[in-house]
Amino acid sequence: MNFNVLPPEVISTILYSVGARSIYVVELDMTGNVDGPREYTTIAEKLSHLKRFDRSWRRLEWNTRENWTIPGGTLLWELYGGILITGQSDEEGYWKIDIRELPSSRKEPPVRAWVLDRIALPLVDLATHTKHDLLVLVSKQDGQSVIDLHIRTLSRNEQHPSATLGILRHDMMKTNNSHGFLVHIAGSLLGMLASDIDDLGQVINQLVIWDWITGNRLAYMCGLRGFIDFAFLSQRYFLLSSLDIDNTTEHVPSPSLDVYDLQTSAGHSSTEHSYYVRRYLLPNVKASAMASLIRIYAESSADSEPCVYNVEDGNAGEDWFKFSSFSVSPTSTLYAIQIFLKPKEPPMGGDLQELILFAPQSTFLPSSASPRSDISPLSLDFELLPKIRPETCHTRAKTVAWDKWGPHGTRLMRHSDFFNLEHSYYPFGSRIVLPSPIPPRTDPTGLIVEEYEECRIRVLALGALPNIA
Repeated sequence: MNFNVLPPEVISTILYSVGARSIYVVELDMTGNVDGPREYTTIAEKLSHLKRFDRSWRRLEWNTRENWTIPGGTLLWELYGGILITGQSDEEGYWKIDIRELPSSRKEPPVRAWVLDRIALPLVDLATHTKHDLLVLVSKQDGQSVIDLHIRTLSRNEQHPSATLGILRHDMMKTNNSHGFLVHIAGSLLGMLASDIDDLGQVINQLVIWDWITGNRLAYMCGLRGFIDFAFLSQRYFLLSSLDIDNTTEHVPSPSLDVYDLQTSAGHSSTEHSYYVRRYLLPNVKASAMASLIRIYAESSADSEPCVYNVEDGNAGEDWFKFSSFSVSPTSTLYAIQIFLKPKEPPMGGDLQELILFAPQSTFLPSSASPRSDISPLSLDFELLPKIRPETCHTRAKTVAWDKWGPHGTRLMRHSDFFNLEHSYYPFGSRIVLPSPIPPRTDPTGLIVEEYEECRIRVLALGALPNIA
């Protein structure tokens, strides 16, 4: 068929479609997104949605704003996947959990909110995953060393139908009540970092990772020292921060971000028998200071399916995947690493300094498949694994110096008011939203939006939640 015999309007439509498709592919890559399953939307419409979404974020143009007040007495709260969860305990010891979706001016039906009340558990933490209708309630009795993780539904607080076991249990083997908990979920993976205080007053951590669907324990690491954190990179690899508290261990650099492989991690191991597959050394900012805390924040915890933005509804929520035009690429998932520095010999009134390191998932998995791969643009240094056993003396792990990976794959900045509150972060694709003071006040009175590409910083009114329609 001769192209010239087609009506001009048909030719125009074809050319526009071809052009829009090419532009759409380029825009997806440049904005760190991937195409969604919405087949009944034309490429031109998808491109329009994508540009509007990215423009709204870059210019911070919200259609609506709403101020939220977290009730006084709130002891537990979580912001994840477009859902805000707050927990309060009454005088009788019962817990009430309020759940509310982020608002949207174009969402139908209206924004949902519901309450799970009279929960008779001694709660110490909670976590959720909206895509799986999953609510994990962490409980521990005073004076007891056993920690229970209750696998429930977010919608009804019932035992989750996909879970083989209703309760996952871990024994800290101590009765000290100075416990802290960090719980992360990624797909079928559920991880908990539980901390305690040893006889010398130092923080000792245990990391346990389960498959919450089967109930199987996949990894257990003990003897982890200091204020550290972990995050899932994929369904196979996880990231663990490392601190050398007293600098007495000759072969362990300090500090670092270490990548571990769940397929090779022992079911029960100490740090001497758990081997990272790649170690990213953090910068030595100055000789007079040392890192005292390293926390890792990630919104989606590298789920097997990316967090999806429904542009038409202006909502960030994984429940809307089948209606979405596009989604954030897993490799663009933003990790925010909080590093506290303290003087080695603090003077009277010496203050902590705070650094924030932003890095996408692609920095830690440069081959997009495995950190073991040598197909990496980074110039790598090699180091023998610490305290290797004789039978594995040939094993080598990659250690990457800061100047080989930091300047190319991260953004590092000082931020004195970053993460003022526990769980006060909200990573959102390649951006992050967090509370921050607005001068002249010093308490958290606003929100800051940071974008990875150019680290744009803007301050919004307290509780101003973006609508990206």
